Amino acid sequence: MIKKVLKEDEELLNKIISNDIFQNVYIYIDTQIYGYNGDNISTFILCNDGKIKAILFQYYDSLQLFQCEEINNQDLNEIVNHIKKYKFSMISGEVKFINTIFKEISDIYEVHTGIVMKKDTGSDKSSGRSVLAQDADYDEIVNLILLDENIGGHYSFEQLKEQFIDRKNNMNCKNIIIKDNNKVICHAATYADSKLISVIGGVITDKAYRGLGLGKIIVNDLTNLIQQENKIPVLYCYDKNTIQWYEKQGFKKINTSSKLELIKNDDKKNNCSKD
Repeated sequence: MIKKVLKEDEELLNKIISNDIFQNVYIYIDTQIYGYNGDNISTFILCNDGKIKAILFQYYDSLQLFQCEEINNQDLNEIVNHIKKYKFSMISGEVKFINTIFKEISDIYEVHTGIVMKKDTGSDKSSGRSVLAQDADYDEIVNLILLDENIGGHYSFEQLKEQFIDRKNNMNCKNIIIKDNNKVICHAATYADSKLISVIGGVITDKAYRGLGLGKIIVNDLTNLIQQENKIPVLYCYDKNTIQWYEKQGFKKINTSSKLELIKNDDKKNNCSKD
């Protein structure tokens, strides 16, 4: 049975998640900051056989999954029905768990498999080229991210801008940028932030400025900011070449991760027309 999380459930869920933080870093951070229910947030638990089998954390229209126990066919069917009911734009969690679910909804979702990485050692001296983004920069930042299907494909302009502002105001998240002639040409951010961990995301350079080492500069600068706060820099990566690039920056694999992205109607039409 899938049911909404109640206040009396929260202490137990905190213990379960804290015992396996790197299974889903976003759930750990978001529940620490926001709790389990609120504006744009809803959390459900799958309970069968007297056990909590899974945690389903909704943030806006994305879903973060956390597996607590092995699931059976009944459990799987309940999770799948929940997903089909809400049609989340993105679903993420540990590889084996997500891939099991994907087999049941491959007609409406596509899967991307990657890894979770962290950096333990100190980074080089900051470049001095990166600055914290101001409110007036967010439109440019969002438009830059939306140009890249891999990191911006499941967002709308309004939704991504709202989430950046929400994260800055409620989670102390940071967007840092490099500008050229007052134009934002490179960006990186902390997409989630707690007392222990900061998740790096949204790393992108304007196509006209690629090949100049700006990505390395901005990731190094953001990593410095995170480590100066005595936090662990963590990131999710779903591209083999990009994984190798981050390894050169000192990041190491700590877990696997998969994400499901809802197939857009236009994509379905395009796929049909090719048959």
